[in-house]
Amino acid sequence: MMKRWNLGALALLLVGSGFVSGGANSLSGQPEASRVSTVLVNEGEDESVGDLIAILRSGDKNRRRAAVNKLVKIGTKDAWEGVIEALDNENAPAADEAQLDLADMADEKLFVTLFGRAGLGSKSRTVQLRVAELLGRRAAGVEAKRMKKALKERDDEVRRLLLWSVERLALEQRLLGEPEKELGSDLIKMMRRDSAPDVRGAALYAYVAIFGDEASAEWVAKLATDKAAGARCAAARWMRLVEPAVPLATKLLSDSEPSVRRAAVDGAAELARKGDRAVMALLIARLGSEERPRVAWRIVDVLQSVSGMKYRRDPRPWQGWLKGLDDTWSAASQAEARGEVDRGEDTVAFAGLPILSDRVAFLIDLSGSIWNEKNGKLPKDLAGVQLDRALDHLHEDTLFNVIPYTNTPFPWMEELVQAKPKAVKAGKAFFAECRERGAGNVYDAILVALADERCDSLVILTDGAPSGGTRWNLNLLVPALLEANRYRGVAFDSLLVGADKYLTRHWQTLAKETGGECISIELK
Repeated sequence: MMKRWNLGALALLLVGSGFVSGGANSLSGQPEASRVSTVLVNEGEDESVGDLIAILRSGDKNRRRAAVNKLVKIGTKDAWEGVIEALDNENAPAADEAQLDLADMADEKLFVTLFGRAGLGSKSRTVQLRVAELLGRRAAGVEAKRMKKALKERDDEVRRLLLWSVERLALEQRLLGEPEKELGSDLIKMMRRDSAPDVRGAALYAYVAIFGDEASAEWVAKLATDKAAGARCAAARWMRLVEPAVPLATKLLSDSEPSVRRAAVDGAAELARKGDRAVMALLIARLGSEERPRVAWRIVDVLQSVSGMKYRRDPRPWQGWLKGLDDTWSAASQAEARGEVDRGEDTVAFAGLPILSDRVAFLIDLSGSIWNEKNGKLPKDLAGVQLDRALDHLHEDTLFNVIPYTNTPFPWMEELVQAKPKAVKAGKAFFAECRERGAGNVYDAILVALADERCDSLVILTDGAPSGGTRWNLNLLVPALLEANRYRGVAFDSLLVGADKYLTRHWQTLAKETGGECISIELK
């Protein structure tokens, strides 16, 4: 039942708030003011390249991050080599800063070193993963022939990141040379025979980006029959390219794997929003038989968005609505009617956020102000009250876990367990007794939760600002989750306590792109 979802590169992928947009320059995971003050640490000192590299290897975390920025400013070959070395720094701000800065490297000869022993050929897998991602950020572009050679990498995850870089470069016209000639046959081979399902799926995304919709339709159809769910998930999201779409949609919406059905709903949503009534009929039919609540609610999300109606999980009113549409109806005509999804009051809630899954992990940030008493109450204890209420109302068939985290995750159980009264009581007691303190390492807490492939929803209570672990920058971390989620279909729900607008924007993006929700709350 258990299989590790390898997200060793979670913080290494997408750009900005979407799958493919955004340039190489990014803000830090903290608010802008924090980034500026950190960069200026020791600004007046005149350290040599050797001094700065020494700081990277031994200094405090703020000085290490500042050292990266100073090395970039110096800009010599040995300085850039120090920045490359920083990719493997245990201090996340320094490593993330190096990753972003290297994508901005203007000197072509120095940039080429990233394809050699210092970068993709490094003995450090962390360096390989970070380099594979940052190649897709380079504003000056990358030669397709270099990416062709790089794609021979043996590590599955590195290959997937390289393919994602190919995709981004192609979509933004930064894949230089002759991409069709250089990469076409390689991508076809990877879609057909690569040993890793997610890599086969990533090759499809790259192929579509280079060759366009029409040329890619046959490969969407072929991956839809792949033996692995991850590859079928990729095909499901491109079902609109296959004509007619109804047979493929019928197949994928009834797939044996919930993750594929979830991806198929997202793929069908594009057709539904164009007014495809046959596909809408398929979604409504699936709603009547879907056994996974999270998938069913995603169908409701799509139907409410397309129709402007507020019906819920009962398929009958949706059937009546569809049957009653006249010839003048179009999905576009409902644009003004669309608003927040209405789920009624028939769902369990955690601090006001609906729990729409029966395969859910609760992640609770125990860093920072959650231990600062307010009006005689600890926010941590108040969070416990809300958690208790949610757990008490879970159906016994629900599988759940509780994972408080500081710099280290402290999972209650190694995998999801059934919400029987004894387990619920034990989960509540575990959190009540947890007194761990430290920085907030949400990255590793997410990895722990997703180690159980049955989990389809994460509910994360946090202040919004990662402050520990090996992944820190939200401009890297959030997009990374979105890319990896193409092959998994997990919904990310978040409850933000005291997060500013900058932080909130990132968590809202994560929720929107995964079909989750993000709300700001006060612990009372």
